Amino acid sequence: MIFKTIDWIDPVCENCTHWKEKKGRFEPLNYGKCRCEKFIYTGEICGKPVLEDDDCLLFEDNEGYAASFRTGKNFRCKYWKMIK
Repeated sequence: MIFKTIDWIDPVCENCTHWKEKKGRFEPLNYGKCRCEKFIYTGEICGKPVLEDDDCLLFEDNEGYAASFRTGKNFRCKYWKMIK
């Protein structure tokens, strides 16, 4: 029998398909943006959003501009998906 060796990959943002590192002008900044579909930008909303799932993260702003959140490269969450 031939067994394929798989190296263990740390399930952190740096190794996730949803994550893209933010580049600094001269060096890496050690944080980036997550594009997981469970992280939902609601914008400036009137009233409360109705969610189909109860395991998501909402982020919004109060002035109608853009809001975002960043994660460190070693942040972990349950939606981690290995880079292929």
